[in-house]
Amino acid sequence: MPNRDHQASHPTAETPLQGWKEISSYLERDTRTAQRWEASAGLPVRRQGGSGGSVYAYPSEIEDWRALNSSKADSKPEESAFDGSGRPVGRLIPWFAVAGLVVLAFLVIRFSPILDPPSPSAQAAEDGLRTELVWPEAVGVSPQGWVSPDGNFVTYVDWIDEGNLAIRNLETGESRRLTDTANGVTSGSADNSSFASNSRISPDGKQVAYSWYLASPADESTELRLLPLGGDAEQPRTILRPADGNYASVQDWFPDGDRVAAVISTSDSTSRIVTVSLADGEVSQVRSIDWGAAPRVRVSPDGRYLAYSRAPSRETTQSDIFVVAVDGSSESAIVKHAASDEIVGWSPDGGHLLFNSDRSGQSSLWAQRVDHGAAAGEAFLVMPKLDVGPGLGIARDGSLLYAVSVSRRRLHTAEIDMETGSFIQQPISPIERFVGSNSRGVFSPNGDELAYTSQRQRRDNHVIVIRSLKTGTEREIPLRLSRVRGINWQPDSKHLRVSGLDQNGKAGFFGVDTATGEMQFIAASANRGSPQWTLDGMHILYRDYQTVGGEGLYSYSLADGSIEAIPGDFGDGFNFSLSPDGRQIATIEARTEIRLHPVEGGNGRVLASTDEQHQFGRWTVWTPDGKALLVLKGVRQTGRQTEKELWTLWIVPTDGSPPIKTELQHELANFGAQRLNIHPGGKRLVYMAGGNFDQFWALRDLTFDQPRQAAE
Repeated sequence: MPNRDHQASHPTAETPLQGWKEISSYLERDTRTAQRWEASAGLPVRRQGGSGGSVYAYPSEIEDWRALNSSKADSKPEESAFDGSGRPVGRLIPWFAVAGLVVLAFLVIRFSPILDPPSPSAQAAEDGLRTELVWPEAVGVSPQGWVSPDGNFVTYVDWIDEGNLAIRNLETGESRRLTDTANGVTSGSADNSSFASNSRISPDGKQVAYSWYLASPADESTELRLLPLGGDAEQPRTILRPADGNYASVQDWFPDGDRVAAVISTSDSTSRIVTVSLADGEVSQVRSIDWGAAPRVRVSPDGRYLAYSRAPSRETTQSDIFVVAVDGSSESAIVKHAASDEIVGWSPDGGHLLFNSDRSGQSSLWAQRVDHGAAAGEAFLVMPKLDVGPGLGIARDGSLLYAVSVSRRRLHTAEIDMETGSFIQQPISPIERFVGSNSRGVFSPNGDELAYTSQRQRRDNHVIVIRSLKTGTEREIPLRLSRVRGINWQPDSKHLRVSGLDQNGKAGFFGVDTATGEMQFIAASANRGSPQWTLDGMHILYRDYQTVGGEGLYSYSLADGSIEAIPGDFGDGFNFSLSPDGRQIATIEARTEIRLHPVEGGNGRVLASTDEQHQFGRWTVWTPDGKALLVLKGVRQTGRQTEKELWTLWIVPTDGSPPIKTELQHELANFGAQRLNIHPGGKRLVYMAGGNFDQFWALRDLTFDQPRQAAE
């Protein structure tokens, strides 16, 4: 390996990216795109506080997300081709994974998709309760809005439509845009980084209050805005703009419609619960919190109290539920438990608080009776195994609207003739268990088995599944890891190499014995991305998250822990692929060029390129014989998306011969999000395809006359 010392630091814990500016810069996208990716594809953005806190993200988690949850951003299916020179013509669909801001008070507060959502129909529930599917497939939507008092409408952020605020008629299925980011009618400026976030419909159903994100090269901020829900587009009114760098999120309306409750959070992890007058924008502070997540706040139906969730001290991350008088004169812990409890909302009569709790081992819906701002009696179970997240409000009839994230990701296999691109075996989905939670398929070097990871219920519960390719039988190996970034086989086909985070959040490389399930720590891996082992298994090649743009490529020695830089210009393509003989490295630069770099140093050569209408996927993979690279290619789409993304697999010979278009195509959003893996026989592929969407549900017939189950 090259002998040049690597001078970049490697802290034991990653330095997070602070704020949307740093996150979007790391992604090499504008702020709005990063926000959109969070909303629609679960970009792993964290918050110092709940739905409205300041944001931060870890580079390693972003890279993990890139490899698993990418969708499409601005692309549209079209035929793609290469010219006679062997260079692809056209440009592939950007790696999309749409995000949104406080939006994922859903996908980020809960962070993981519900793996086993209710069936898409009305169904009976506990003690007469029933769930009803009111919006079967909401694609590109941030479920951070609010239900109207009559239960017929819901607001949301439409990321397919540039982050505009929209409203949907749940009876007719018709949606209508409320804002217009394109022409500046509601942005107040001509910049393209403005969009809506969480919104709340007024008690009379005639207005909506919402947060509006504003970004410029100099700063980023939010405004609280008010907009009539009339039929014609109207100019909104700004009711609050906090100091730059502070984030303001509207939380709830007061029953008389003259004020809203809001949370103002800052980058130093402090939050203020405030009320904001709609007449003059006067802000009155109710409560200040100096630690933990920014709280989720709900106004009591009589307007006298605010209920909110927060950690009771700096020493714990588990949250309790408190009720504070609007004038700040008194406060009471309504729900205090060793479990994590998060407020959902008040019953219409104000007699009960609904909340999510994991005290029974799985997040379920609970209720607590409240009398004059204090707890009365014990909390009781309302609906087991139902996580409604922050909820989307409770209508006058007691119906609770909520959203769940549904995954359609599946591992597929196919066989392709590498000389013609034709199918030998059509794509199939051989794995029928835990659909939506399986990923990272890799064939063993001896060709007998397929290993893949599977997530079970909780986000930190992972197993590796070893599947026999001859019999289809499977065995599982539990992983003591909170996050898995990638897996690969060692040459002996008996051990696996795993990269991820342990239960304490420390990033590392681990070895797993597939016979015994024993896991062994190999090395720390903070700030090391896209790791690949050399053929002798003694070095790990990786990108360094702390080098600007990720240009640096380094080799880590397992023998003595030394680090050497690999000379050469590896550009901005974060991912790379080592050739089977260990002599060349393939990268994709700016999604427009495939380059080959000699391991011993040098800038390499361009093997294939695209025009501005097309784009390569993020990964390129070598065939086992080293004679070709496989790459995904699609067509860029601009404007409002009306069709699904179409990915096509191409074979690019390394000798300069014309690329070969294969028959393998998918219209599913995540095709290409994960690196393909090729069987040692050189024909069979395993890959992940499929996307995520949201379903909107209503929990009907909520009553609180009789407790259903005493608290545990």
